[in-house]
Amino acid sequence: MSCAAVLGKRPGGRSVGGRRKGRGGDLARHSASLLGALSSLAHTVWRGSVIGRPETTPEEHQLPWTDQFLDSRPSSSNRTFLLSHPLSLRAGFGYKHGGDLVMGPLKGIRVLDLSQVLAGPFGAMMLGDLGADVVKIEPPHGDVTRNIPGVQRNGVPVGIVNYNRSKRGIVIDFKKPAGAEVFLKMAEKADAVVQNFRPGVVDKLGVGYEATSKRNRRIVYCSMAGYGFTGPDADKPAYDPIIQGKAGAMESQRTQGRPRVIKNAVADKITGMTAAFSIVSALLAARESGKGQHIQIAMIDALAYFLLSDTMIHQTFLPHTPGLRPPVTTAEPFETADGFITIAPLTDKHWTALLKAVGHSEWFEGDEPRLERTKRSGRNLIQLFKTQPSAHWLPLIEQADVPCGRLNTYDTIFDDPQFIANQTFFEYEHPRAGRVRGVRPPAQFSQTKPELKHHAPDLGGSTDEILAEYGFSSAEIGNLRAERVVG
Repeated sequence: MSCAAVLGKRPGGRSVGGRRKGRGGDLARHSASLLGALSSLAHTVWRGSVIGRPETTPEEHQLPWTDQFLDSRPSSSNRTFLLSHPLSLRAGFGYKHGGDLVMGPLKGIRVLDLSQVLAGPFGAMMLGDLGADVVKIEPPHGDVTRNIPGVQRNGVPVGIVNYNRSKRGIVIDFKKPAGAEVFLKMAEKADAVVQNFRPGVVDKLGVGYEATSKRNRRIVYCSMAGYGFTGPDADKPAYDPIIQGKAGAMESQRTQGRPRVIKNAVADKITGMTAAFSIVSALLAARESGKGQHIQIAMIDALAYFLLSDTMIHQTFLPHTPGLRPPVTTAEPFETADGFITIAPLTDKHWTALLKAVGHSEWFEGDEPRLERTKRSGRNLIQLFKTQPSAHWLPLIEQADVPCGRLNTYDTIFDDPQFIANQTFFEYEHPRAGRVRGVRPPAQFSQTKPELKHHAPDLGGSTDEILAEYGFSSAEIGNLRAERVVG
């Protein structure tokens, strides 16, 4: 079973959310643009103090022990950004020499995360990584990801670690009559809600947008669904591969006469990124209007918006000619004597410089159309590059100022000097899973640098603490536990 798109439980149903080499290359460019926009909006929300709660001073968030326990030197094994003490989680993203730490641009924003599996949890984690206080609300049996066989350590699934850090955890049983009221009381003090159950489920449980907004008119409530909230497919279950097929992703990867899946849960993650971007946008609007709103995101819409801008080239101008497939817009890697390299000779200047660098300018010469000359050159390069290792070719191509790079494996990527310089990867101690590697948020803020405040929560790991913060008395918490409404 793929940890990909739609599961979660409903009475009688489930919830939503859940590359070929080269042709998926434009995904990275689009992802970076979306992340940049999200980060910019997050900073704007922080500066505008959306929710109006009192701000704590920077001094309250400076940790006197940070420099003592934080080691940013390269390790002998993988030279990632190290957090060398279990308690130094809060120093993860926001380390600055001298211990100057802040909490991220979404500091003070409270998010209730009802979502499960991947799309919703990933979007909520992005908000948490940027400083929001995210509470992961799970049923007694936990997020579906906790129960899917797969990679885990000491009972901690990798999907929980990778999509649920920067959160605290609480268990609420919505099958109990009092469960909905617990959530709604929490929502009175929250800023945003994230959920990815199938359309109609949260309403039946009494925690949908209508019920929630009656208790908090400023709430930003984000709902995700596989196909949408109306229409013939609205109530169907959805997983990432199904969405890829529906939204044209597999067709865009077609090779050797058949469509291919992008070997990544791209539909889920793009939906999560879209949710985070949209929530921050709605928080900004709420600052101006004093009123929240309901955001509805279909996974097929999110993936189509992300993908089709460069794959429907032949279908943009109307009327379009039927039968034309998406063009190949991203070059395949070239095999060398000891691995693979990537090259992107976009212009004639690139082709001329590339072929001169490898000693075969004649391959691009002649009176044939440009397409024929590039095809000929490409075929010849395929054979040429196999004769020498990558370390022979890359310096020649780099000196010619042609875009190129080594193709990293998952053994080499963590030792890549540029990733080391960027401090892209970090390590920390999870209390149950032990040493864990993560990828930091890609945006680097000059004034509101985020911190890793929480590792991925255990099931119900902070229930009492969270309920107390949201206004429940000790007696109320005790009664809720006795009645097994919370856990």
